[in-house]
Amino acid sequence: MKSTYKVGRSGEHLAAYFLLQYFDEIFEPNPTARYDFLVMKDDIPYKIQVKTSESTFHHRNKELVRWDIKKRVNRIKKDYNENEVDIFAFCYLPYDQIEFQPNRNLTATWQKELDYIKEVNPRKSLERSITIINALKENDI
Repeated sequence: MKSTYKVGRSGEHLAAYFLLQYFDEIFEPNPTARYDFLVMKDDIPYKIQVKTSESTFHHRNKELVRWDIKKRVNRIKKDYNENEVDIFAFCYLPYDQIEFQPNRNLTATWQKELDYIKEVNPRKSLERSITIINALKENDI
C-alpha cells in the first residue's frame, strides 16, 4: 500500500469516529462517488469529504498545516462542487484532530496555523457546518 493511501484511510477512520457520535446513520458510498461518507441526521443527508494531512510547513515564522481540496480525476485536478460535497472534514493525524467546514467559498487549499488546529472543537465545527449547510439548502443558495 502507498503511504498516501494509508494516510487518507487513517483520516477517514478518524472522521468516521467523530461522525458516528453525532449522526443517526453513516454510509460509505460507491468508490466512484466524490465524497467519503453519506451521513444522516433527522432524515437529512449530508455528503462528507475527508482530507487528511500529517505534516506541517513553515511560512513567515509560523507552523502551518495545509490540505489540498482538489481531487485528481483522470490526471486532472477538479474542484468539489456544492452538489458533490456538503462538508469537508480536515484531519490532522498527529493530534487526532478534525475541523469540519461547509463546502462554500473554499479555495484550492485549506491551511491553518498549527496552534489553531490544536484548539479546534470538532463537534462545534461540525454543528456549525451543518447549520450553515441547512440554511443554504433551505434558502436554495
